[in-house]
Amino acid sequence: MAKKQEPGNLPEAKYGRGTLTVAIFENEVEKEGKKLKLRKIQIQKSFKNPEGEWENRQISLNPSELLKAAMYLQMCAQYIEQNPIAQEQAEETMEEIIEE
Repeated sequence: MAKKQEPGNLPEAKYGRGTLTVAIFENEVEKEGKKLKLRKIQIQKSFKNPEGEWENRQISLNPSELLKAAMYLQMCAQYIEQNPIAQEQAEETMEEIIEE
């Protein structure tokens, strides 16, 4: 399957704030001579490296993986909420200050 993505392809939709964004991209692929449109969901996390420069890391999901990922992230959030540690509480406070 050949993937055809235009340079600078803009997302159909984009959500997020601060250092975390999620975008939906539509890509055209060719399979057995037929053109198909497929969507990918891209999650991007931005952070400062030790030199103080901004970097981004991305992961792409298929639409069929989206609900599973949301469920697993919710499970992680619940676990962390029920089992806090002091360092995480300090980090959450710092993130709230940075985002304001």
